[in-house]
Amino acid sequence: MNFQNHALILAMIEQLNRWGGSSGKTHVQKGLFLLQAVRPRSIPFLYVLYKHGPYSFEVEHELEEMKSYGAITSRPVLDYGFAFAPGLMAKFAHERSRISDFQMRKIEKVCQFISQKSAAELERISTAAWIDRREGIKRKGPNVARLIVLKPHVPPDLAEKAYDQWEFFRRHIRNRRLPS
Repeated sequence: MNFQNHALILAMIEQLNRWGGSSGKTHVQKGLFLLQAVRPRSIPFLYVLYKHGPYSFEVEHELEEMKSYGAITSRPVLDYGFAFAPGLMAKFAHERSRISDFQMRKIEKVCQFISQKSAAELERISTAAWIDRREGIKRKGPNVARLIVLKPHVPPDLAEKAYDQWEFFRRHIRNRRLPS
């Protein structure tokens, strides 16, 4: 078991719950990816561009492992899927590996940014981040065009909004708090 990975995932789940948004798989997956996009060495998971944006099979595996020993629990959410919460063994996972205050502040900012966003919004924003960071397409017009090619179901206005949200997040992640 990689308790460092578990500590990162658990911190993400705890902060998502703290900010009052969804703490389901999509928010955990996309939150970790967005953190990796702005702080590449802070998140050790391998991501691929998948059906609904960046996805890590490693994160999926870690979530299942954490459920197996009780570090996290999941509960059904009406019309959504599942939400995660710290389990009875969360303290055990925290004791095995600590994350720095710096990492915790960044996780908090990511969760503040994504907590009230829908899964569809996160798909678009994280795909815009993927295009910027992984494909090197940083300018708005080409990034939006590529997003539409990769996600033909996304209308141009929502692709532009996703790029703008990614840019807003990228610029403001270094600040103490994201502006409202």
